[in-house]
Amino acid sequence: MPLVLAPPTAKGRKGRSTWIDYDDLARVHDYIGWERAAAAEGSWWRPRDPLFVEAPTHDGALINGTRRRWHSLTPAERLRLVAPGGGSALLAVQAGGKPFVDWATVLRRTVQRIRDRFVPSFPHVHPHVTRHTIECRRAPSAWRLVAVTEKLIWDQWAQRVYLTWLARDIRYAQVALLEIRTRAGQTPPDPLVWIPLETFLMFSAKVSKMLKPVGLDRPGGH
Repeated sequence: MPLVLAPPTAKGRKGRSTWIDYDDLARVHDYIGWERAAAAEGSWWRPRDPLFVEAPTHDGALINGTRRRWHSLTPAERLRLVAPGGGSALLAVQAGGKPFVDWATVLRRTVQRIRDRFVPSFPHVHPHVTRHTIECRRAPSAWRLVAVTEKLIWDQWAQRVYLTWLARDIRYAQVALLEIRTRAGQTPPDPLVWIPLETFLMFSAKVSKMLKPVGLDRPGGH
């Protein structure tokens, strides 16, 4: 499903168009209908200098009496939005309707649980890293998502995404291979050598899958 990112919220303040899987979007709607609704119901939360939302539509709303389009709102303005029924107008909210923005703490606690229960050397994950993780999952299918029918077509944007992530995955595999050589060359060999080995195998498999030939119809027959 298409997912448009507004210029004020995107990297470099340049709007982008990406996509979201149907199942993921369905889970978002489940959250809106249940958990979020319960958290925001009857909320009296108010930020400093609140921006009250009235008559919201797909494109925008009356915000403090002035018609604004959603894509024009900056991140700071979005944090001040108060929904018509109370609570923040943002998607993720805390109990009481306040906007939730502390993703770094969520990831830190999750990583700590993984370290305590499964992998002591599991690396810390910053919120920014999750963007790359999502794109790593989607890059192999970028070529195919431009198809409007079962027949694949040529698209320059998809080509750029495909080649960018192909090069990045190759680089990840190379770095993991160098780490394997370093750890395995120690005396005695580092028992955690399996971690970069697993990384190498994963990205090698991704590269192999991405290099699988697909038939394309290019403009002009090229």
